Amino acid sequence: MRNLTAAGPVLILVGLAACTADTPVRAVTSCIGDSTAVVRSYPRDLVMADVNYEVQRSFGPSSSFVNPVSLAVNREWQVAVADRGGSVLWSGAFDGREPVAFGRAGTGPGEFGPGMTMVFPANPNEIAVVDASQSRIQRFLWNGQLVDQVTSRFGSGPPIGYAWAGDLGLARFDAVLRRGEGGTGEYPPEVSVVFLEQPEATAVRRLTIPQDTARGLYSSRPVVGVAVDGSGFVVGAPMAGTIDVYQWDLQCRERWNDIGHATPITDEDRQIILEAGFQTVPEAQRPGVIEMVISAHLLDGNYPWFGRIVISEDEVWVNDVATGSDIRDGAAPDFTFDTADSPRWSVYSRQGELVRRAVMPRGFVLHALRDGHPIGIGHTEDGTPVVQLLGVPE
Repeated sequence: MRNLTAAGPVLILVGLAACTADTPVRAVTSCIGDSTAVVRSYPRDLVMADVNYEVQRSFGPSSSFVNPVSLAVNREWQVAVADRGGSVLWSGAFDGREPVAFGRAGTGPGEFGPGMTMVFPANPNEIAVVDASQSRIQRFLWNGQLVDQVTSRFGSGPPIGYAWAGDLGLARFDAVLRRGEGGTGEYPPEVSVVFLEQPEATAVRRLTIPQDTARGLYSSRPVVGVAVDGSGFVVGAPMAGTIDVYQWDLQCRERWNDIGHATPITDEDRQIILEAGFQTVPEAQRPGVIEMVISAHLLDGNYPWFGRIVISEDEVWVNDVATGSDIRDGAAPDFTFDTADSPRWSVYSRQGELVRRAVMPRGFVLHALRDGHPIGIGHTEDGTPVVQLLGVPE
């Protein structure tokens, strides 16, 4: 078990003082050296049986989803699905009724472009749909009625998440890779929180990651998980195994250490991962690309400690990164270095204590949690995409 010391963790948060005219910056309290923050470390090698989840209900339109990329769920179990392939927003539920489609391809109000990437709760009564191709977020009632839209132009780095920030409105998280002071090869990420409806309340924080963990093929970008009740968010560092807990006043409340697993990458794993990760490279060129990566030691050491984070009312779910064994066994059929989900999730209480290990069905992608039930996108036996609700068999 690692504890937080002055030289201990490989992730450091500090406030930035620099700012520009169009992106005001506010310094934030760091979890390091902050007497108000709590540091929690729990034994990570706890022995507990896996809890296997199974599909209990599912739905999809009779015409089929084309490319569902995101979903949101409200308190009444109504589900909104962003279908990028069809440029529509679907509204449905697990009650056997046909889902209803809203919108169409286009640039007008209530229309969606090819950059439709995400749908998320905008407040208890509304949902927001991100359309990166048009640099906007459109807000809808759950019945599909358009409420308004908010401009969300990209900053100097790719967004890593969006959220409803309570009274502050809509927020966007950006990850910005900047060259470090140590010379070529150092790219410490910065995470900025942009309150799109309160631009004067922007904050930037810097995450300094050791050079040896920031050079590999796995992204050193942080990941974000957002509380569905609008109470706050967490920032995770997958290469460091830490999660920092924030409320929307942007003060760090807690740091959790030793989250996830520090699993070594074996030689066999490395070959399997590279073959899968470079499937889009022409077959004749692939061996040379793989050899270049191996000789440059870009996939040595350990896997990232964890991947995505999904938060429910009372739990924090942290995804294990897919291993070479997962790819070989078909448990991670859509593996890329940006989409490295495994079927396994470590489930923590909102205080950071590990409570169980959860295993999802093959091919299921978790997007939301409701009353302990994972909800996400899976496929029928013939490969048709559907929304699925999981549970633990009695």
